[in-house]
Amino acid sequence: MGPARDGRWNETGIVQKFPAGGPKKLWSTPIGGGYAGPAVVGDKVYVSDYQATEGKLANNPGARNKRQGKERILCLDAKTGKEVWKYEYDCPYEVSYAAGPRCAPTVAGGKVYALG
Repeated sequence: MGPARDGRWNETGIVQKFPAGGPKKLWSTPIGGGYAGPAVVGDKVYVSDYQATEGKLANNPGARNKRQGKERILCLDAKTGKEVWKYEYDCPYEVSYAAGPRCAPTVAGGKVYALG
């Protein structure tokens, strides 16, 4: 929304145009499925994913997928992509869109909050 709540963002130093061939990839790391984007705070990247152990993902929004697996919250080093820590928990899915978490982690006051 911006400081005046008028949809304007006055940040400086933002890249206006990518170089030919795109920006240089710094790193990549394998993660599981999900719909949530990452949260970048300081020198850390927080992301959630789903690691399925059984069941199939149906390409049907109305299907009630039954899958077993774990949801994870990963904390990665923003410079290297290396895992700093992770938290995982059993999470059976019996919903449509069962690919993984839908909400990006929120970081505030030195704590990470997540809703799968």
